[in-house]
Amino acid sequence: MNYKILGSGGYGIVISPPLKTHKSKKKNYVSKIIQKKKKNYNNEFKISKKLKNIKNIKNHFCLIEDIKIIKQNEIPKNVIESRPGARFKKKNKDYISLLMPYCGNEILNKKYQLYLKNNNNFTIFISHLLQSLKYLKKKKTVLGDIKLENLLVKNNNPILIDYGGSKIINNIYKNIHEIVISQGYRSPDYYLFSEAIYDEDNDILKSKITYKDINNTIKDLIHKDYISELVYDMTVGVSERYSIANKDNNDAKDEKESINNLKKYYRLYKNKEYTMNTIKNLKNNIYKFDIYSLGRVFEDLYKILNLNNSKILSLIKNMIEFNHEKRFDIDQCIDFLKFK
Repeated sequence: MNYKILGSGGYGIVISPPLKTHKSKKKNYVSKIIQKKKKNYNNEFKISKKLKNIKNIKNHFCLIEDIKIIKQNEIPKNVIESRPGARFKKKNKDYISLLMPYCGNEILNKKYQLYLKNNNNFTIFISHLLQSLKYLKKKKTVLGDIKLENLLVKNNNPILIDYGGSKIINNIYKNIHEIVISQGYRSPDYYLFSEAIYDEDNDILKSKITYKDINNTIKDLIHKDYISELVYDMTVGVSERYSIANKDNNDAKDEKESINNLKKYYRLYKNKEYTMNTIKNLKNNIYKFDIYSLGRVFEDLYKILNLNNSKILSLIKNMIEFNHEKRFDIDQCIDFLKFK
């Protein structure tokens, strides 16, 4: 059988139709194959099971139905050979196959772009994804990898995929740096949160870094002639990959905006009281990582589609607010959209 590769990432590859090892007769299903040793399938499966009992959840998330351990010789040869960069190496013996429903077209499909150009449709699109985030918060989960590539379409509604980097929030906040993966959509406060660790003995959050470290790091970034790709992506706004502007004519403008945002970021964390409150209020503010990332996705699409809607633009600005204390939480976003 000839399998079609639908996508791949750091841990595996998605193919259609699903592998025979699942013995599935379900239509419109796909298999995600990843290396067993990577262990991220455990997290992805755990998140999927946690979300399953929410009403109409399949209209919001692409849930994993089943897990099978498969041998290397059970993977179709054309899949391995046609995509060597998909992390499949013959020296690895065991893989995991995850069975998932396939949600259809990509967000940037030309037909769907025409659909989204209608302001009313775009508002419904936003409302639907905000409801998805509300479900996640209800389950104390941070998705952590919200970006355009991780959105598919089902019945004209956007579906969130990929939970390999998700985190179920509990009382111990170790390894915060693992939560947010997509560099271009990272919340600015993430960089401070990622340095915070949970001290079980004292039941408080402590920071590994000093205020002097924070200040000096950002100062260095501001004064460097070359801004690293990570910081550039985080501060410019629309990621380069989806920019519809002429890059040659906008380099200077983008770099200026990048530096201005870094200065804004620096002024926030130069305030010791703000920095300490940020660390202490981790439990309350950690869900705003996804708010910021989703706001960046909306901003990208808003510019790509060349929309003109001041109310939606106002919502986006409140979602991507640098100061997380002023940034909307999920309920504020939903209430704002309903009120408007």
